Amino acid sequence: MRHLLQILFIGLLHSLFTWILAMGNCDTTNCPIVCAGPCSAGPSPFVLNPTGPPISCQELIIESPGYPNGYVDNPCLWTFRMELMPGNVRASIVIDFLDFDVGTGDNLLIQGIRGGNPPFDIFNDDTPDALPNSGQISNHVNRLAVQFIPLATRYDQRGFRIRIMFSIRVSATACGGTQTLEMSQLLPSAALNSPRYPSRYQDGSECYYTIISPSDTRINLEFMGTLDIEDFEDFVYIYDSSSQTEPNLLRIVSQGMLPQWTQIQTHTNRVQIAFQDNLSNREQGFFIRASFEVEATGLEAEFTPSISGTTSKTLWLYVWQHSLQ
Repeated sequence: MRHLLQILFIGLLHSLFTWILAMGNCDTTNCPIVCAGPCSAGPSPFVLNPTGPPISCQELIIESPGYPNGYVDNPCLWTFRMELMPGNVRASIVIDFLDFDVGTGDNLLIQGIRGGNPPFDIFNDDTPDALPNSGQISNHVNRLAVQFIPLATRYDQRGFRIRIMFSIRVSATACGGTQTLEMSQLLPSAALNSPRYPSRYQDGSECYYTIISPSDTRINLEFMGTLDIEDFEDFVYIYDSSSQTEPNLLRIVSQGMLPQWTQIQTHTNRVQIAFQDNLSNREQGFFIRASFEVEATGLEAEFTPSISGTTSKTLWLYVWQHSLQ
């Protein structure tokens, strides 16, 4: 019965009575873009393009109205679209539940749209038990809608706070050349992923990324969502690249190694990442969030021996076994 009432209620929200919706307030002057504070009444949902305008940003924070001090019973709706250039632009996304404390029946609905297809549910529940152990959900979309439908006013529960990372792509298989991501004080985070993530990447994928942050900072890398590459066959190589000719190998990541290296910190403001697939299997791949911080003094770099050029996986595995234990 509750499920039927919920369906009828959601149908009502999308009917001619859309005036009862409230727009989620979002600060589009900074990155990450933060959607917080009380919802304001409006005839249509708030629409934001993460690729700009008004601002190009790959990270969103959405908080329930009043978070963390309770919420009232009016529904809120935020919608996001990707329009980097004409055509079918798609974003690989990871939704990170930073906090989720809502009452029974106070539903959080996250829906995605791909092209002209009908919306599909990414998350639709009122309990943290519905989340994976990591608290993160992966997908890929052209449009995204986040809707909070509380049945009651509750000041004894915090509400929710979620982070959404968008990794924009202009084709399903873009993996040629080197993709460069440059962060700044206005753009303090960035995201990158294997081709088609979280769909399976193509056999023989070779991808190269360079991430740059302001001088006198160092870069933090975080593996988010699903990491699914072939155990000890497909690798993500992470280099400190203070030297362009002989970058230092900082970490090697494969699926069997991930639990130790979910978060990695560099010692310079430039990092290079390479992904190579061995042609035998196609898995879901990886999604990485990058951010930076002011470099602390007195730290000693802990690099593996310097290696230049492309070498075989046998040598990479040898280096990992002898340098990263």
